[in-house]
Amino acid sequence: MVSTHRKIHKLVLVFEARKTRRGLADAEATKAVESGEFRSVRIFGNSLMPLINPSQFYQSLADNLRQRLLTTVSSRSVPDKAADADATVYKQLLADLEMLDPTRGMLTGQ
Repeated sequence: MVSTHRKIHKLVLVFEARKTRRGLADAEATKAVESGEFRSVRIFGNSLMPLINPSQFYQSLADNLRQRLLTTVSSRSVPDKAADADATVYKQLLADLEMLDPTRGMLTGQ
């Protein structure tokens, strides 16, 4: 669980960084939309479908990962007070599990 937490946390950080520093795929997609073609395939726009704001999109991904996966309670509406208490419980759970992590050398007496 500790390892999984670290990986999810890193992914959250990547999504938050992408709000301001977009990747190569984003640049390629933007160029394709502007030119109307992606890898020799014609792209047709849909005026009824609004463009997604990339910054909002990446922030939403980060927030949803944090709320749904980095917690000990359901992602359904949780009052702020309960969410704060959950954050404390979650951090304590991670600290307790970290002590059992065999890569830290605690169990082998190192």
